[in-house]
Amino acid sequence: MNKDDELNKIIEDLSSNTFEYSDHALIRMSERGISPTSVLHLIQKGLNNYYWNEKHKSWNFTGQGLVPEDFTISCIYEDGTLVVTLFWE
Repeated sequence: MNKDDELNKIIEDLSSNTFEYSDHALIRMSERGISPTSVLHLIQKGLNNYYWNEKHKSWNFTGQGLVPEDFTISCIYEDGTLVVTLFWE
């Protein structure tokens, strides 16, 4: 699968709420005070602000959740979409 196909599958999975969180992402969410509801809010607001992270081979989506600060979800696609980490911008 090429990167464009991967991006389209990730956007489709995020938009339809058919994705999973890695254990690492769940730990980071707890440490950083980012709730699953806030992630869903970021997704619902639109997935137009994204970039490819070559170093980690992931698609990153940045926006606002339920707080005014932007944060990023980092996703990979391997037989489905996995949110691998989250961080504040």
